[in-house]
Amino acid sequence: VIEINIIDAPIIDAEAENNPVFTCGESSVEIQSLFGAPDVITSWDIVTGNGSINIIDDRTIEVSNLGNNRNQVELTYSTEVCPDFSSTIIEIIQASDPQTENDTYVLRNPEGIILDVFDNDDIPAGAEINITTEPEFGEAIIVEDGIEYNPNPGFIGRLVFRYEVCIPACNSCSEAEVVLNLGDASNCVAPTLITPNGDGINDAFVVPCLYSGSYADSELQVFNQWGKLIYDQEDYRNDWEGTYAGSPLPTGTYYYILKLNDDSDNIIGFLTIER
Repeated sequence: VIEINIIDAPIIDAEAENNPVFTCGESSVEIQSLFGAPDVITSWDIVTGNGSINIIDDRTIEVSNLGNNRNQVELTYSTEVCPDFSSTIIEIIQASDPQTENDTYVLRNPEGIILDVFDNDDIPAGAEINITTEPEFGEAIIVEDGIEYNPNPGFIGRLVFRYEVCIPACNSCSEAEVVLNLGDASNCVAPTLITPNGDGINDAFVVPCLYSGSYADSELQVFNQWGKLIYDQEDYRNDWEGTYAGSPLPTGTYYYILKLNDDSDNIIGFLTIER
């Protein structure tokens, strides 16, 4: 009589604590298996590169003689009765310092545009990219091919934001500045309607040319239908949302005078507020 005992392989996948493993110019690095004795027997082999392995304990090795080329190590799990039942390849990446460059763009229609700011940067594998200074108007979003910029409706003028590229394992970062010159700053056409409902669209009385910074002495005055002055602001910043003394004005038609104070004629007209 012959007895055959079938033993299932352990339900454990070979896995390192970190994969890939980053080094910051060192000639050696430690790699640790997620599991070790008594659960599994670990074995290690150089797959790619000229490194050499020094066993530290049942879970940990040191790989030395790392070159600048690709280095890979294979981790294999076994038991007494199930040899080599699981393996994985661990990538060792020699991380270099990131390098970023400033960029300047002139954009007429910037809606939803992806800025190719990474094209002149040196971004190592495993880098993290973050916006460090948001644009004053609009939104900058990190995407795979660059940074997507979505402007506020009607914005005209110059914007600056900053981003950084970091290798966290090496505490190494590089920051760059992006300058955007958006639209036609000569457009001094005022709106005839605003809808200040908090949705971020057409909430404020926006005159595009004021974003250019060329009219620091401007003044906006708004009057109700009886001629009462309800708003008066020098160096107007495109931020009036139809309020008087901090309270929303009712739906209706109002009269405005915008003084650019640059020897040009005042911009006057009627404005409707809808809520």
